[in-house]
Amino acid sequence: MVLASLILRPLLVNESMVSRMAWKDPIGKKFLFGGGPNGPTERNVAGVIKDYNQNSLYDVIEPLMILLVWFKEGQIDFH
Repeated sequence: MVLASLILRPLLVNESMVSRMAWKDPIGKKFLFGGGPNGPTERNVAGVIKDYNQNSLYDVIEPLMILLVWFKEGQIDFH
């Protein structure tokens, strides 16, 4: 179910990723990460952020994804 995946395992991508993947509507698109002990993890695109320079202003802006990771203590971390 896409809605549950958006809430439980959200993923943000930048405009360059949307362009690279040639998506017209990126919300809900699926990525599989995996091979861990529980098999692959599915994450769905929950939002698109504007492109920004991650490194030098002279470098090309690369596709980017941001993962939200929940810890047992309720802490949130971004990767």
